[in-house]
Amino acid sequence: MTSFDFGAIVLLKFPYTDLQGSAKRPALVVYDEGDEDVVVARITSQPYTGKHDYEIANWRKMGLFFPSWIRLGEISNARKENYRARFEQIIKARLRENKSNSARNVRRMVQ
Repeated sequence: MTSFDFGAIVLLKFPYTDLQGSAKRPALVVYDEGDEDVVVARITSQPYTGKHDYEIANWRKMGLFFPSWIRLGEISNARKENYRARFEQIIKARLRENKSNSARNVRRMVQ
């Protein structure tokens, strides 16, 4: 079974409130007891300035697409079956893709 460390940013499939679909969203792992669920805090690109909202200063380095906020007041229990990827994996994939694209661009310039 997949396990998560505190503070990991993961991509999860969250169901819509009407349960008629879902969306992939980033979340901060708050607690993982080792069972089939994980406790996460919502991450959003919508600016919030509440008492329990924290802007992520290095959001690009963490693999996020936009400036983002962690909403510690928005804690959720998520099923691990809805897990899609750790952001470290996404960052590594992007670096490989960028490296590959850069190599192709250099080859085109030299040819």
